[in-house]
Amino acid sequence: MKKKLMLLAVLATMFAGCQKEESELRGPDGREPASGVRVVIDGEKSLRTETTRTGGTKVYFEGGYATGAGLYDLSEKPIVSAHPDEGYEVDYFYGGPQEEPKRYDYAKSDSSSFEVRLDGKDHLFHCGFKKYEGPRLKLRAVPEEGGVLEILRKQPKTGYYIVRATPNEGYTFGGGWFITSGDAEITQNMIKDVIVKMNTSTSVLEALFSPIKDEPVGPSKEGTINVTVRVEGAGAGGVGFYLELKGDSDQPTYYERVDRGVHFYDEYTFSNVPVMATRLELENVHVTHSTPDIYSVSNVTVKNSGGTLTQNWIPGFTQNGVLLFESTSDVVITITIDRKIMPMP
Repeated sequence: MKKKLMLLAVLATMFAGCQKEESELRGPDGREPASGVRVVIDGEKSLRTETTRTGGTKVYFEGGYATGAGLYDLSEKPIVSAHPDEGYEVDYFYGGPQEEPKRYDYAKSDSSSFEVRLDGKDHLFHCGFKKYEGPRLKLRAVPEEGGVLEILRKQPKTGYYIVRATPNEGYTFGGGWFITSGDAEITQNMIKDVIVKMNTSTSVLEALFSPIKDEPVGPSKEGTINVTVRVEGAGAGGVGFYLELKGDSDQPTYYERVDRGVHFYDEYTFSNVPVMATRLELENVHVTHSTPDIYSVSNVTVKNSGGTLTQNWIPGFTQNGVLLFESTSDVVITITIDRKIMPMP
């Protein structure tokens, strides 16, 4: 009799284990697809898991919960999200397939909800929450390997921060600062040290870096040249403008327009420009912050790497202008900007 009871206990345990495994393999709607992939959500302080009335799965942690775990068809795009409780915020939330474990990352996107492309692969997410400590300034370099951001000084009572961008080797500070989320304010967005005013919410401050291009030594393709524009001078840090390069004809065969502060900072190279009469337009020269100081284009120089070169700089209204040139080899154009300091009103 005792042996029979032990055997029944073993069978019951095996049956319960099979039921648990079967339950875990079912999809969010409770159905068991013919084939599928898993989305698993894990964390350091996982408390419990429950199935909602709509068939979804909640994984509870200390400080919040995450949704989207389960078994899905191969081509599905489930929404995986982290939900902090009141008084908490997301500490970390990332996941992806085995070969790319941080394909989706709260730290990089500042989003706590992702539409996940499964592509037939299991995905593992990690989630954690922490107590909310008030508005904070998050720093992010774009691209991540482009440079390092650091807070030089901060005054928590006034909410002011001074942040510096330092490019890594092979990169330059490429295009300024941008608040991508939150309500912080920046006084200038095109210098390597920036003043940030924090207000009521956690904010994300991004700095753009760009790879340093090699010195042009010749055309990249037969019949074309590279045109590199550099910006320097005492007032270079406080001015933005557009550059427009095109053929000087009614129907130009080449056209490109870039924005200083968005596409570049120190220099920009127009690649594979056909050898022709060329027109570089400098448009909408403007200061990037409120100031009584006067900024102006003081000089424009043109050099090439050999062969013939003709040029003519035509200053325009409020320091806009047009550079007409023609060269048979690569060109370097230097725009010098001066700053005249004026007394405060």
